[in-house]
Amino acid sequence: MSRLEKARAQKQQGKKRLFIVSIIVLVIIAAGIFYLFFQDGSLDIFSIEEPDFIDKDRTEAFIDFFELTYVRVYLKDEMNAAEVTVNGENLSFNDEHDRWDIVLSGYESDDELVIIVTGEDREQTQEVTVIIEELDI
Repeated sequence: MSRLEKARAQKQQGKKRLFIVSIIVLVIIAAGIFYLFFQDGSLDIFSIEEPDFIDKDRTEAFIDFFELTYVRVYLKDEMNAAEVTVNGENLSFNDEHDRWDIVLSGYESDDELVIIVTGEDREQTQEVTVIIEELDI
């Protein structure tokens, strides 16, 4: 092997080492950034906070002795919704009681209902599952 070939081989080997060292340094920097921003286990920077429209303590679904299911959805104070649905059915707003409600049929006690509240800006939604309870008289 001539001196020129040896020099080229050393130069190529040097480039490979530099490339590997560069990759290792980038991985270490990325790991450091990930640790600094996400050390509590959350991805708060990239996640969108789920809205909390529904007052879960007051919201209820119950079935009466006529086998009619009453769904009453209460929103938290200062929260407004453009639309509230339960299993695809639109609820109507009851001004008198300040709640969204609907009367359904075809459900039984312990069935699950999925309530979806869409915010006024139609950008945010909240989904909650409630279980139908039997009306105690």
